[in-house]
Amino acid sequence: MAADPFARARIEDAKAVVPGQQVHLTVEVLAPNYFTSPPQFPLFDLPDAMVTLPEERARTAVQSIDGTQYSMIAHTYLIVPQATGTFDVPPIRIELGYFGDGVPVEAVTATQPVSFTVATGTNVADGSTAVEFAARRLEVTQTFDRDQDRLKTGDTLVRTISVTAADTQSMLMPPVNLGVVDGLHQYVKQPALADNIAQDRGTVSRRTETIAYTMTAAGSFMLPEINYPWFDINSHMSAVASLPARTILVSPAPAATGIAPASHREIRDVLEERRAVAIWILGILLVVSVCWRARDLPEKIAEMTRNGLARISQSRRYRLRRLKSTIASADLPKVYAALQQWSRSEGYHTLHAWANAHQPELRGHIQALEARLFGGSPNDVDRKRIAALVARRQTQLFVRSSGRHLPALNPTSKPR
Repeated sequence: MAADPFARARIEDAKAVVPGQQVHLTVEVLAPNYFTSPPQFPLFDLPDAMVTLPEERARTAVQSIDGTQYSMIAHTYLIVPQATGTFDVPPIRIELGYFGDGVPVEAVTATQPVSFTVATGTNVADGSTAVEFAARRLEVTQTFDRDQDRLKTGDTLVRTISVTAADTQSMLMPPVNLGVVDGLHQYVKQPALADNIAQDRGTVSRRTETIAYTMTAAGSFMLPEINYPWFDINSHMSAVASLPARTILVSPAPAATGIAPASHREIRDVLEERRAVAIWILGILLVVSVCWRARDLPEKIAEMTRNGLARISQSRRYRLRRLKSTIASADLPKVYAALQQWSRSEGYHTLHAWANAHQPELRGHIQALEARLFGGSPNDVDRKRIAALVARRQTQLFVRSSGRHLPALNPTSKPR
């Protein structure tokens, strides 16, 4: 009896979870032989929690279970509980395709329910159980775009505050309380959010706040202290990251220097200079008018060039040449993706439907490519033969079709 695909789920490091802390849910999908289409990992609803699926590359492996070889693809969900209590993760229904009994098979599998418990954290400052935001290795830094001791009225000082932390997402980071400085006009820009920043053999997330202060008056001003409360997952205690207050000194701008009234001779010289400038302007306008009459010629040439290049890049021959180049030199996953894209451009829903419309030799090479990618097969892929068969087949179709490049929308003899 042929083996069936299955899925399994597990909670990673779910001890002493507090509200606001990320919980990692790893889901693994296993199929006998190899996958013909990757598993579709859906999002699911979980009351009082936020669920996301990061756009990270799936993890792949090959396992042998009870004498049967399985291909495995795994993804990790991130769950952020917003309250205490027990959270029951429902079964996750996953669609996939795999190669079984010598033919591609479409299947659906599901995980078993799993659960985890969220408890309260302890605030070391006042003994309360409120948690502002949970993370690891949080750090708050600030920079200024200029010296704060050499400011004058009318100047602008830009203050940039960055909050960096591990095991969290930037969209979960609360905003920084920037305060208000009496006597200065301030403008706060939209925060910049970034994730998966490489740091110390791992990744961190970052929220960057930028505020611009305009010096509207002279004097001494105090930029307020920054306090950023958070929950340290490592120590399992609340903490506060702080930046000290900063004093800035603003001096009056230099007074404007007066200008003596001009004499009659100076005025006459200015008028003569203006007449000369007017003559030059008239000459320039004459040249511009001549150029204006011929303005359409370069644009028409450029438009014809653009249209010609567009027709070339969209032509069947050009796309086929690019496909053959990809097959010859690109990585195998890119080769497989290029073949899938080509099959869709030819009017087929799947790569297998397109391959079945070709001669058996090409179908065999496609199966060998899938076995190498998804089944861990050690056999080499004959790139030159695949490129030759694709080119030959497309040429034959072009000759026989009498100008019809796409197959029928609903072919009756082609398997879907």
